[in-house]
Amino acid sequence: MYLAKRVLCSASAAVSSTPAPRSPAIESGEAWPEGQHGVSTQRAAELWVEVSTVTVTAARSQHGKQVHCRTGDMSTESESLTLDIAFAPIDVKTSTESPIIAEHGNINLTCNSMSNPEPERYEWLITNGSRHFQLNSSRETITITDVQRDFSAACIAHNAIGAGQSTKTSVDVAFVSIMVPESSCSDTGRMLRCLCQVEANPVATVTWMFNGSSNISASVIPAVTTTGDLTSSEVVLEGRLAEHGPAVCVAKNSYRTVKQQMAVQDGKISLPLPVSFPWIILACAFGFFGLCGLICFCRYTTKRKSKSSDGATSPKINRQR
Repeated sequence: MYLAKRVLCSASAAVSSTPAPRSPAIESGEAWPEGQHGVSTQRAAELWVEVSTVTVTAARSQHGKQVHCRTGDMSTESESLTLDIAFAPIDVKTSTESPIIAEHGNINLTCNSMSNPEPERYEWLITNGSRHFQLNSSRETITITDVQRDFSAACIAHNAIGAGQSTKTSVDVAFVSIMVPESSCSDTGRMLRCLCQVEANPVATVTWMFNGSSNISASVIPAVTTTGDLTSSEVVLEGRLAEHGPAVCVAKNSYRTVKQQMAVQDGKISLPLPVSFPWIILACAFGFFGLCGLICFCRYTTKRKSKSSDGATSPKINRQR
């Protein structure tokens, strides 16, 4: 093997006995770029020797190729030489063992590349849920634990010549999550209405359990809708909650099964305390001031009537001299 940045091919001949060799060429079974040609004359014993050369810049595409040198008139050629071309990592890619990983599981990441010499260290850029961090390793494979949704990774391979970086690779994370408080039951006194909303990848199958049993009356058909990763299932049952027992939503896909007992809300319409309480205080204040105003007005009216009555009945006194 021959480690080189340039490939030199030369041919020589004694000028006194044969014509100077024409410019030599490099051959390896494929086209080579145009090289730099040169001619020099050297003294060897009693003869002058003329040397013709061609120099070609090595490229990584020639790595591992066998080459030989021949004269321009094809009268002479050299032995073959295997090229060992040094270059920085190229075609860097991040790969995983499995196309899909379960949430909270472990994942093995491998940084693949082509280089000469082999990479001596690897740098990893990881996004795991809301966390962004960087890792350094001397091995091409690392393990990440507790994988979260929105996981992606990129790697940078380094050798003595330079570095190469992969594009960011996103990992398909499998999960099942029942959305709370969106999922609940409403008891109106005459019927029980239950809604379960599930976010999952792959899409989950949603079933119901009442009083510990998954056997529901054939007349009860859940209304199911699916949009992307979100699945909603709604059931309506006649009777009080006491008759049907606790309602449990069961969400299942090929990676996980999740159960959630539904919270029960009163079917009567009422404003929550944070909204209604300030308005109640304001209404009481207006009522109080209104009542005070009404009392004051009544007292004022009563006094006026009293004065008018006294003026009308007062006796008139005529003084005579």
